[in-house]
Amino acid sequence: MGKLNESIGNTILEKAPKNAKYTSPDIQKDVLNVIAHQVRTKIRQEIGDAKFCILVDEARDASNKEQMAIVLRFVDIDGVLRERFFAIVNVADTTATTLKKEISDVLGRYDLHIHNMRGQGYDGASNMRGSWNGLQALFLKECSCAYYVHCFAHRLQLALIAAAEKEPEAYIVESAIGSGTAGSSSDSKFKDILRNVWAEHVDGSSMFRVSKNLRLLNDQLHIFDKRKFSNISERVMASRIKLEDDQGRLLGGNSVVHLNKEKKAALEKFRNLSSLE
Repeated sequence: MGKLNESIGNTILEKAPKNAKYTSPDIQKDVLNVIAHQVRTKIRQEIGDAKFCILVDEARDASNKEQMAIVLRFVDIDGVLRERFFAIVNVADTTATTLKKEISDVLGRYDLHIHNMRGQGYDGASNMRGSWNGLQALFLKECSCAYYVHCFAHRLQLALIAAAEKEPEAYIVESAIGSGTAGSSSDSKFKDILRNVWAEHVDGSSMFRVSKNLRLLNDQLHIFDKRKFSNISERVMASRIKLEDDQGRLLGGNSVVHLNKEKKAALEKFRNLSSLE
């Protein structure tokens, strides 16, 4: 801020009085809250009396807290379509009633009325799109013109994941983890399990441990939504069987040349799976 505004730059950090440097975490948060409020107020002025749509998604942050992002879409006074990031809110859970309450509170603080809402854009999760108790249904009860549209970006993501299922299993697992799927809580759990499973590189001395971890992975896969990770369980099982066959050949009386080829093939296959970051 000091670089952008000369008057502020002359009164902060090393130029500030020793009793008023404003560098404590609490003061910094207060400053950020003031800035955020000013930005939202400006967006509210842009909207004026126009109708608007909301785009909402939620995900867990690095500290495993559920965060909900709210974006407003509207046509300004000049007839230009605008899309503004409006707020990010920490929510206790992702039930439809909780999300509706938090969204209504944010909109209400800036005098944005639900009856002016003309659209809702969410992912395809049941808590969002449910016809009876989903978030879109709750808003429709208050405003019959607030039509729900399944987010096109999320549709594209689902299409890409479905297409990736036709590729080799290593690419499928990596793609599913890298892309995530609409930020549901199971995605982070799935990612954590795979990181733990493939934390160590595969070599001749750790082949049996990898086989054990594959069994663990196969068991854990069953607790996740099969719609998002279809066929991965079967492919992991096939990979485990192939690995056990490779172990048998490695421990057999094969030549050194053949053993090296088998080992390199196993290393290459499972190192691809271990590169999850």
